[in-house]
Amino acid sequence: MTTPIIGKNCHITLTHPLVNSANPYGFILQNSDQYGAQSTVQREVQSDGTCIIRYYFHVMLADGLIEPGGGKHTDGRSTMYSLLQQYLSQVSGVTLNTVVGTFTNLAALGHAATELHYPNLSIVQCQFTNAGFYFAPADPVLFSGSIWDGSQFWQNSYWR
Repeated sequence: MTTPIIGKNCHITLTHPLVNSANPYGFILQNSDQYGAQSTVQREVQSDGTCIIRYYFHVMLADGLIEPGGGKHTDGRSTMYSLLQQYLSQVSGVTLNTVVGTFTNLAALGHAATELHYPNLSIVQCQFTNAGFYFAPADPVLFSGSIWDGSQFWQNSYWR
């Protein structure tokens, strides 16, 4: 896949150090005609104040998918499925980048996916959960510049 750009050739990206050579991979989500791609964030606060976040989305897997920008998706169904399965096998350290920001240290804990397979299309309903402390979604540009020796300074960066 070419460099993933949310809104152009994908709706979300997933990143993990052990998947896709630690490079983000872009996925196309199921769309509605009126509103576009949908994702859902569920926050649950425990009695001790612990916050659990669950992030839900429906990934579409098929040959020749049309990207948000109108182009044809470069990877086929089997490649996308294989990569998604690798992300779904991680118990910590998954980063999810969305239109509302970057969610860090997620994992496929508990019920992680329901797969619907049709002859020409698969739709995988995914659930990722925070694997430790919950942090609100980070600004994607600031987050990506916060790597060691990145463009940000200690005072205005995210610890990565």
